[in-house]
Amino acid sequence: MASPPEARVDLHVHSHHSNRPSEWILKKIGSPECYTKPRDLYRIAKARSMTFVTVTDHNVIDGGLEIAHHPDVFLSEEVDVSFPEDGCNIHVVTLGITETQHAEIQRLRRNVYDLTRYLNAEGIAHFVAHPLYNQNGRLTVETFEKMLVLFPAFEVRNGARNRLLNDLTDRIITGITGDDIARLADKHGIAPAGEYPFRRGIVGGSDDHGQIHVATAYTWTLGARTIPEFLDAVRHGRTHPAGASGSAVVLAHSIYSVAFRYYMDRLGVRPERSSNPLIASLPRLLYNDTEARLNPWAKISHLARRLKPRKKLKPDEEDLLVLLREELRAVFGRPGEYKDWLANGSASVEEHNARIFGLASRMSSRILFVSLEKIVKSFSSENPLKGIQAASGIAGIYGLLSPYFFSFSHQYRDRRLLAEVQTRFNAGRETGESVLFCDNDALWDSSGLTPARLLKAREEGVPISIFTCSEMPAFDEAGLKNFPAPGSLAVAENRICFPPVLDVLAELETRNPDRLAAWTAGPMGLAALLAARLLGLPLTTYFHTDLPALARFLTRDADIEELVWKYVAWFHGKADTVIVPTVAAKTALTARGLDPRRIEVRAWASPWSANGTLFERGEDEPLRLVCVGPIDRDRGTIEMISAWDSVRGALPGATLVLCGDGPMAAEAQGLPGVEVVPPRSSAGLAALLARADLFLTNDRIDLTGLETLRALSAGLPALVPHGSAAAEHVQPVRTGLLHDGTAPSIAAALQALLADSRRPEMGDLARRRAREVTVGTMLAADRVSRESIPA
Repeated sequence: MASPPEARVDLHVHSHHSNRPSEWILKKIGSPECYTKPRDLYRIAKARSMTFVTVTDHNVIDGGLEIAHHPDVFLSEEVDVSFPEDGCNIHVVTLGITETQHAEIQRLRRNVYDLTRYLNAEGIAHFVAHPLYNQNGRLTVETFEKMLVLFPAFEVRNGARNRLLNDLTDRIITGITGDDIARLADKHGIAPAGEYPFRRGIVGGSDDHGQIHVATAYTWTLGARTIPEFLDAVRHGRTHPAGASGSAVVLAHSIYSVAFRYYMDRLGVRPERSSNPLIASLPRLLYNDTEARLNPWAKISHLARRLKPRKKLKPDEEDLLVLLREELRAVFGRPGEYKDWLANGSASVEEHNARIFGLASRMSSRILFVSLEKIVKSFSSENPLKGIQAASGIAGIYGLLSPYFFSFSHQYRDRRLLAEVQTRFNAGRETGESVLFCDNDALWDSSGLTPARLLKAREEGVPISIFTCSEMPAFDEAGLKNFPAPGSLAVAENRICFPPVLDVLAELETRNPDRLAAWTAGPMGLAALLAARLLGLPLTTYFHTDLPALARFLTRDADIEELVWKYVAWFHGKADTVIVPTVAAKTALTARGLDPRRIEVRAWASPWSANGTLFERGEDEPLRLVCVGPIDRDRGTIEMISAWDSVRGALPGATLVLCGDGPMAAEAQGLPGVEVVPPRSSAGLAALLARADLFLTNDRIDLTGLETLRALSAGLPALVPHGSAAAEHVQPVRTGLLHDGTAPSIAAALQALLADSRRPEMGDLARRRAREVTVGTMLAADRVSRESIPA
């Protein structure tokens, strides 16, 4: 026996008769909401296997009337409806209506209760479109509850709204029971509506405005051979949604498509007849119009040649055009997906969106980096005019990319409301992961905790992934994803890599994490900050590297130090939570204006594994003291060396090892009993500490004390100045001793520690305590403070 036929309809789609945009970016340029002609809509819907076709323009039926001569078309409209008690606006799609019914619907639409009574009395199939989309900023959980009582069906698959909104709506509507509806009806004093008042149907529609995504989301039912049978299935809740949810990329491409048609319309240009190769190519590029007739490679080559300016340009403008020509040739000039795409179009809407987005991300990232590089070079060459010119180029690129940034922000602006609805209806999904953004260069991170080490938190059950950016190829393995940098700059023997921001945003939207974290204040930290703001996610930042002190040490310039402090305070001030390893760091950030309630002093993890075997030392080796950090008068180096000189005579063969760099490094190298070694990698430092007996520091400037923590985790008792950040990691007498920073005090503490028979036990306790905090406990949401660690 043959199975009944499947009838498909895109129940939410627009034509150019929807001419009042809701997105501010289209309002700003004065563009209509849509430019799709009803006949094109019909052609595309049928080509994408829709059984019947309808047009749901806002408050008009003109689009449907234009194609009503087709026997498989029925009239519909998307109605702006208001709740009279609070002015909340929602959208209700009415299906299979007549012109007379349309007029009455328009008369009643300002009162949702009057309208629903009329629709039910007339037997008109209808549903709430994108019910959790906060149309005019007045939607509340209570209003949504009223909708559940008033309406028989809901759109749970909207092709323009993100998966977060669609999935939550689906979980609620498919999970609601007759008892739930009865309870809500009693709560709000509203009688349940519809032919089946305690059953709720589900539908889907593309909500397309740009001609790209027609019928990519739709509604289907079995056995409906005629339009009345299909509408009857909607009324009786026998329909199902299908197709893809929307995304920020989908919305952005719709905006680009509408804006392009708007400007072509204003200029009186018909792209398919244009002699300009770029304009002639745009219909295919923007909305995958495969009917556009092109000679693609000839035209793109012509475009590249014509990018040569007709008038003499400034050097920066010429460089930008050269770069644009090179990028166009790199993308379209060699055989591969982009050249084939220009010639033949995309096989699917998903492929089309991916290619458009990839092209936009690649070219914009490269041009932005080159402009940023010019700004940096302008400072070094003391030519600020070039920097200003390059900055204007960046502003222009971001202007062109504004539909993407707007779309990411717009899609996730109601995250807080969705969280309230999710809680009210107990419709939560499983807890999602957090994404930690890391820079790979040591300039931003001296903690010793590499991305690979931080990723060990996953082994402890912490749902976390790590994003990095480097000059390496892209990879995504075991929770670590690398974004290839479009460019990098050399700073202080490090390579600063700049991430492709659009790619990062798109990846986050796909993963849908619960929260973001920035391990550094470098470029990836800024990417995390931007993403958190656009996607409405909470952001945690980690302060573990004293960048202002580092800037002062590298430049010997107090003004530069102050400038870096302003940046650091601004960066961490944008976070919801700031994690610091010491009270000293919290005090410094608070003094810079941060709210102390958002700063948390958290126990810090060792950069080395708790069961590692790095720290082994022969018993007969001469005594070695290690100090790690800047070798500088400001860091107390003179007092340390003086103290060492006063005690080393009684310690044959003993050595003070200064690991670092600084103004006093050369001078210290020549002193008896002192060895200066350059800064080490994490593994190199581990080997250095493995051969040491004690750790010594006199640094009162450092705000983190993490070098001391590393030494403690290596099993070295520590001598540190009291009142310093380093002292916060030491238990006096148990894991080390304190001194007051003067040479006599340092010498006395050193002699006392060397004479203490408990020194081996002190080292063992230091190691155990330092390693009780794992990367999992440090990064987990159930925050572990240093004070909570057992003594």
